[in-house]
Amino acid sequence: MGFSAKFLIQPRLLPDGTPDIQIRSASGGQKLRDIMLDGNIDLYGPYDAPLSNCAGGGTCGTCIVQKPKSWRLACQTTVGNKDSTGQVVIQQLPEWKVVDWE
Repeated sequence: MGFSAKFLIQPRLLPDGTPDIQIRSASGGQKLRDIMLDGNIDLYGPYDAPLSNCAGGGTCGTCIVQKPKSWRLACQTTVGNKDSTGQVVIQQLPEWKVVDWE
């Protein structure tokens, strides 16, 4: 087990008002989707529907997560490699954001 994955669970807050952060350990080289599902972290939220979930194929977009400064599909994101260690911090179930186009 080389990686520590921190999941910022949004929009859930703890009773004291701080964000709910969950930490899971994982082997490097695993898909983020598998780490989240194996760790019982809600991956899909309101975006999951029986006919729209591609089960990790990368075609539906229901497993979107926000890694600082970028958006990723958890099913297409590999956490490190087998020989590396480190930490990954993501925001799970990010709120959709409005972008002003110029």
